Amino acid sequence: LPTTTCGFSSAAAILCGTIAFCGWATPSRQKIRAPVQKLLGWRVSALVSSRGRASETWLRVLAHLLGPGGAALSLVGIRIATGRRHQIRIHSAHVGHPTVCDGRYTATSTFLQDRQWCNHTFLHRYRLAFLDDSGARCEAVAHLPGPLQDALGNVRARD
Repeated sequence: LPTTTCGFSSAAAILCGTIAFCGWATPSRQKIRAPVQKLLGWRVSALVSSRGRASETWLRVLAHLLGPGGAALSLVGIRIATGRRHQIRIHSAHVGHPTVCDGRYTATSTFLQDRQWCNHTFLHRYRLAFLDDSGARCEAVAHLPGPLQDALGNVRARD
């Protein structure tokens, strides 16, 4: 996945995350490029719209999984090239694979099904790296939190 530039006082930054998608994401899909528009006073905070700001999300399918009842799931590594509000969740829903247990950008029925085995939106930022103003590399890494580890205990690998 490519390196990206963000507004960290003009420093290069990389934001990596892990997300569980509903459905089996196509391994050949490596990028989602869709403009994101911020909304005020709506149930959703933003959506894909031609009036939105350019947004790009890179992804890599890490595993196809079976959830409770045989639900199709994908574990996906994410890197963002832009940092729009809720960008990852909006982009995943836009391509037909909403984030597991996302009450905002997923159909209510899907959210309620997900909620039976996953208590949190399955999105985790595990790595942030950037070069500071002096050019020194800075990095923070966070392991998958307990509730998301518990949720993974409810799924199994697809054959």
